[in-house]
Amino acid sequence: MRRTVLTALALAVAAGALAPAHAAPPKPFSKKVTFVDQTPDPSAYFLGPEHCLGQLPREKPVSVAIPAAGTVDIAISGFTGEWSLLVMNPAGDVIGVADADAPATEKLTMKLRKAGRIDILPCNLFGTFEASLTYSWAPKK
Repeated sequence: MRRTVLTALALAVAAGALAPAHAAPPKPFSKKVTFVDQTPDPSAYFLGPEHCLGQLPREKPVSVAIPAAGTVDIAISGFTGEWSLLVMNPAGDVIGVADADAPATEKLTMKLRKAGRIDILPCNLFGTFEASLTYSWAPKK
């Protein structure tokens, strides 16, 4: 009887250990949010591509959990004037920027090698106070 119980327990543990290996990969996702920046900072325009690190207080970035290696597409639109887009890792290092002179959309595509968190920071250099932020993630193929 003991041997049967121990064998069943060992099989249950082995099955549990194999389950994560057979788990389905994370599903792609996308989201659209309204981002508000009511403190335009034209001084940041002279910082080069990292405009969003200007002198005025920054808005809180949009933090996104990335479940695995894959591709992230980020864009801001729906504004008038000049906005910029910056992406940082949890340590605060800049890992992506998008800025063109007064376009209708700022966008970038990033390939990430592992799961983790990114902070997306759109910023208003001199424009309307609101922008639509869209971001999506798809697993590595």
